[in-house]
Amino acid sequence: METEQKPSSIEPISDSIINQRIQMSETERREAYLEKRRIRRQNMSLEEKRRNAERDRIRRKTLFEAMTPEEKDTERKRRRQKEVSYERKKRERQFTEEQRERIRVKSRLRYQRRKERRKALVLSPIEEIEMKQKELEIKERRKIRDRMRRESMSVEEWKEERRKINERRRARDALLSQSRVGSNQTLSKRTEKRKKLALDNHNNDCSENDKEVNVTKSKRKSVKKKKLASDKHSNECSENDREVHVTKSNEKRTRVIELRRRARTPNDLLTTEDADRSVNGDTPLPIEANNLEGIFAL
Repeated sequence: METEQKPSSIEPISDSIINQRIQMSETERREAYLEKRRIRRQNMSLEEKRRNAERDRIRRKTLFEAMTPEEKDTERKRRRQKEVSYERKKRERQFTEEQRERIRVKSRLRYQRRKERRKALVLSPIEEIEMKQKELEIKERRKIRDRMRRESMSVEEWKEERRKINERRRARDALLSQSRVGSNQTLSKRTEKRKKLALDNHNNDCSENDKEVNVTKSKRKSVKKKKLASDKHSNECSENDREVHVTKSNEKRTRVIELRRRARTPNDLLTTEDADRSVNGDTPLPIEANNLEGIFAL
């Protein structure tokens, strides 16, 4: 008896979806994953949320027990930071926009005064190292806070949040330039100065590149001249060798033709008189036997 197969709970993925995922960048994949996770959590039932929370609690407890003492301290510190961040967010939800703006300005002023006091301090080398470590810890906490905040938002919410952050930064720079706190230059002047500095650096780089290009061109010209002179010399030598070879072959051919014309048999060649083969007007020398074979072979 055949068993009835249950329908699969996993729907097949089409090729278009697979190609779309392949073409996505890492950031786009991460954003799509966060969006799907947010929607899935919103659609969860209360029972599923409780079950997942219990599972996460057991998993965190197991991992925490398997940690070393240093890792446990780090984990406790991270949890405290998370709780403080949650309480702060809870308080900030109850503030109006004007109150938030005043809080931001006050915090910025406090930061500037704290920074000036730090500059005025005379610290020992050990205290300087401790201060730098403390600053690095603050930066790391801010990174963790921003990452957790980013993961809890959708793509549209994050874009809106970034727009608000940029607007607040511009307003803060304008306020600080007006109140003479921090930099004495306005934002436009600082931007213009930054652009001018970047242009000067670019021009310096270009001038250095031009010098290198000129040196390279001069080297190429000298190498090209040497190569042309060498080619010309080799061509002249080859032409001279060719002329000498042609002259020798013509002389040899003329002599062979003359000997053939005078000789009737090979024996006559041994006694043929020739002014070129005589030695001091004496009896002419006979032609060698090896040369006879070469002559009649032509």
